[in-house]
Amino acid sequence: MVNTVIKQSRLTEIEAWDILSFFDQYFHPCLSSRLNIKEFASKLSNNADWIICNEDNRVVGYMAYYSNYDNGMYYMTSYCEIPSKHKYLEKLISHLIDNAPSGIREIRFRCRKDNKYDIEFYKQYDFEAIEDLGDSIILKKDLLKK
Repeated sequence: MVNTVIKQSRLTEIEAWDILSFFDQYFHPCLSSRLNIKEFASKLSNNADWIICNEDNRVVGYMAYYSNYDNGMYYMTSYCEIPSKHKYLEKLISHLIDNAPSGIREIRFRCRKDNKYDIEFYKQYDFEAIEDLGDSIILKKDLLKK
């Protein structure tokens, strides 16, 4: 029997590094080719909340996001899953949306334009492109419409 558990928490720098290092291979291009994973793990452990998806005691997906209560916004800064056609990403985004406190009015994140698969996935959750940044776009979901 498959047991999927969603956990929301802060992570230590080592825990963040472990997750980012494991998922590095699933980013295209790999995360380590674009940034220093150790520095990014430190930044995320100090500033981001995490949602971790575990299945049968192994991490199969994660989402790290910043909470800006002054502006009523979550900003997803990093997310990834093992190859599963969004099976775990769906659980992660649903958890983030369903558990957002009333002061959070929107969710935003940056996505590469060539990542058509993820863009189409997020459109199913009513995310819309609000800003063009050249090779990427900012997507936004208004939680007041949920």
